[in-house]
Amino acid sequence: MSGIGQFFVILLFYALGELLSAAIGHFIPGSVLGMFLLFIALQVHAVKSAHVKDASKLLTRNMGIFFIPAGVGLITQKALLQKHWLPIIVSMVVSSLLVMAAGGLLQETAEKRLRRKQSK
Repeated sequence: MSGIGQFFVILLFYALGELLSAAIGHFIPGSVLGMFLLFIALQVHAVKSAHVKDASKLLTRNMGIFFIPAGVGLITQKALLQKHWLPIIVSMVVSSLLVMAAGGLLQETAEKRLRRKQSK
């Protein structure tokens, strides 16, 4: 599939995620739902990994560019950050620890299942 076609597939799932997000009242961001829908489509082989491989590699290699608007947004909110720095830092540390713990537990569970499956 061409590069444009691969980007189309990714953007299609992004659009579907945005539509679903709007339908549920924007409770979950559309980009997250779109990524989840693409993951499901890849798992059930509705979309082949070759259909998004090159475009996803390009996006991943250049991921830093996507953080520039967020960084600029932070700079423009300096007064707000100075006022609420403690809750921001605490939430960043706690959420990072929770993500690491959840990732570790998920990895351990996956490895245990794999070992059990291999021992049968």
